[in-house]
Amino acid sequence: MSYPVLFHASDKAAFSAERWFISLTRLRLSLAVTAGLLAAAGVSHGRWFDFASAAAFGGALVVEIFLLAAHPETSWYDARAVAESSKSLAWRYAVRAKPFEESATDTARLFADQLDRLVSNAPVMDFVGAGAIRANHEMDHLRAQTLPIRRKAYLDERLHPQQRWYAERSVTSNTAAIRFKMLLVGIEVVGLTFALASAYHRHVLDVATSCSAAIGAIVAWVAVKQYEIVARAYKVANDRLLKAEDDLQYLGTDNEHAWSEAVAAVEDAISQEHKLWRATRITLPYRE
Repeated sequence: MSYPVLFHASDKAAFSAERWFISLTRLRLSLAVTAGLLAAAGVSHGRWFDFASAAAFGGALVVEIFLLAAHPETSWYDARAVAESSKSLAWRYAVRAKPFEESATDTARLFADQLDRLVSNAPVMDFVGAGAIRANHEMDHLRAQTLPIRRKAYLDERLHPQQRWYAERSVTSNTAAIRFKMLLVGIEVVGLTFALASAYHRHVLDVATSCSAAIGAIVAWVAVKQYEIVARAYKVANDRLLKAEDDLQYLGTDNEHAWSEAVAAVEDAISQEHKLWRATRITLPYRE
């Protein structure tokens, strides 16, 4: 099933803003580490390393100021919220789930009003065109089908892909968390070794300072990505969807009310995960 124009516009905006935020954050942290390395080298290799270190610090400062002024992460969070909410509403509408169940009146107008409310609550988004906030032909076509057909479409195109996405992201996030922990331990061992060596031999290269800068950058990066929190949240969300799948599979073929309630419960579970994802990020730097 294809989604409303609003979903595609907000999804594209979210990816673009996320790419900007992540890339600039990576650049800022890289410049900070580079500045620390150059400063450490400057102790024994002359002032040109100090000038280079100052230039790196200046670059990091410029990126920091841009992030503070532009707030790309705010655009990312708001656009992603619109995209995920519009996708959820689209499925609710297409398969006749609350609040667009079979007995509801003027569902097309209600759906358009719900999308319009999403845009109103995300002022940084800019959508144009009346088609952005209304149901498309494929959604109307699926809505007109029998319950068995709608159930198969929902399971195959919504629930199962979402389950796979949660499972894959949970595994990759957990793996990344472990790798960064191991990296931190390795850098700390190196820093300790060189710090002790410097205590006994004054002419040893100041690697400990560079290790401290690298550790700070890695900790900041992990705080941005939140690997462990994401892994746990996606694991919980996937478990909930697995339980919901069992409920949907064993529903009767003519019980529209139970179907509407069951789909609404699934969408609420997905929405709850996204709300948790967003809540964990509003405490990050640059968020007003």
